[in-house]
Amino acid sequence: MAVGSLQYLETNLANMLNNCPLRPTHVLINKIPVYDGPKFITQQNLGSVYSPYRIFNRQEFLNSLESIGYRLVDSWTKPRYLRVPGHPDKVLNYYSGFYFRAETTLGANVDLSQYSSMPVKSF
Repeated sequence: MAVGSLQYLETNLANMLNNCPLRPTHVLINKIPVYDGPKFITQQNLGSVYSPYRIFNRQEFLNSLESIGYRLVDSWTKPRYLRVPGHPDKVLNYYSGFYFRAETTLGANVDLSQYSSMPVKSF
């Protein structure tokens, strides 16, 4: 699950998931800035500092997860306005959320014996 955080990461989600020996069956993402234009990086003013802030191309983002075996099950939007000063083509009126499900059992060929001695914690 990722909520409002992927835009701050340098590595994209598909690469992170693809490098996991055991990938999750379900991927839930909320409050991600995606739109139908070209992807870009801008700066977010956090008051005392500026942070790099990625804006994703919607289709590229969806394709990246579908290419590693996830199927889009549901999507939604949440009103949130983003405008990059001086760039009238870089405007978002909402952020998006997505629910993906693995199409197959991922990581089935992983040797799980290395994890058998790991302690299990109950919550």
